[in-house]
Amino acid sequence: MYKAWFPLTELWLDFEEAELDLSPDGTFAARLLVPGPVVGGLRLKGFDGRWAVRDGLLATAIAVSP
Repeated sequence: MYKAWFPLTELWLDFEEAELDLSPDGTFAARLLVPGPVVGGLRLKGFDGRWAVRDGLLATAIAVSP
């Protein structure tokens, strides 16, 4: 989540400032507990992403639309 957050805000995001909800289908919702950045005139409340586990590795991805 931090790697999606920082380019938009250039601010630090601490562990206590976000909450993740993982779903068994390989998706997750990352909810901001602090005011989010304004993108395209709308304030973001969080990010949606995907996760996968394979060969002992966990991969996550969040895509931010321009």
